[in-house]
Amino acid sequence: MKRHSTLLIVLSSLFLLIAMPSCKRRGSTDRQLQLLNTLDTLKQHDDAILLVTFGSTWEQPHQIFEQLKQDFAQDFPDRDVFIAFTSEICIKRSEEKGLGLFYDPKSWLAALEYHGYRSVGVQSLHVIAGKEYQDLADDIALFQSEDPGMKSYIAGPLLAKQSDLQATAHCLWRTYAQDLADGATLLLMGHGKPKQYGSKGNESYTDLEQYLQQKVSPRCFVATVDMENNLIEDAIERMQRQGIASGRVICVPLMTIAGDHANNDMLGGKRETPEEGSWRAILTEQGYTCSVADCKLMGLAENPMIVAIWKQQLHQVLSKEHPQKPQS
Repeated sequence: MKRHSTLLIVLSSLFLLIAMPSCKRRGSTDRQLQLLNTLDTLKQHDDAILLVTFGSTWEQPHQIFEQLKQDFAQDFPDRDVFIAFTSEICIKRSEEKGLGLFYDPKSWLAALEYHGYRSVGVQSLHVIAGKEYQDLADDIALFQSEDPGMKSYIAGPLLAKQSDLQATAHCLWRTYAQDLADGATLLLMGHGKPKQYGSKGNESYTDLEQYLQQKVSPRCFVATVDMENNLIEDAIERMQRQGIASGRVICVPLMTIAGDHANNDMLGGKRETPEEGSWRAILTEQGYTCSVADCKLMGLAENPMIVAIWKQQLHQVLSKEHPQKPQS
């Protein structure tokens, strides 16, 4: 018996939806059908871009996602641009909150192929090559192994290559150069890959901090919410070892958007007294000055210089689709 992959099962289910009576379409079935119908109305080109992010259940990040789609559409005018969430929780809760219908990358790949797209450039908006990115890469590899009519190309994540890591460091420096010059300390909040999923990818945070301190400013640090031995307490120890035991600290999310982690784990509420356990509270308890204003609720996707790096990553992988002939 011929073995069917998960992607082929998804694709088959999308085909079957066409013939299903509307009275029988409920839950995820309705959502899959909605995806097909949406593509019916939105398809303008034969090639596509799929921006892939963890997702969010906060309203402001959803506005950023829409702006990001428009931004990529301007830079890639011959491609339709869509966005996928890798988090099932974000997909479900976004729908429950009325923020829209979102789909995972596998559903998008199947639907795009069904609608006759020739190719799709998948741009990972993840920061490191952690579990979310690896799952995405595996999905694309599985899809491509079935030899579909649609070619797929993957770019990113942001810090995977040393050249992009260095470019990101300089973008962050240019954004906060004046604050650093005034004596402030910059503390970046990454997510981190939990121990149970292995440590691969986490080294990007350490590499970024080292590069920032060596090439940009010794007052730059990178900690996470979920990486063993690189939590906020570990960053404070490193700061103290370098003689930074007080003073103004600016906290910035090293994440695609400023969502739950930035608002709760970092800022800890907008009152003058932060919520216990938040980065702002811990820094204050340790003698640092960290105000509400200095907890920047600005994700990487809101920084045009960072977006330019993502675009360049995608341009590079798509150049493999139509490589330039060598000059004679």
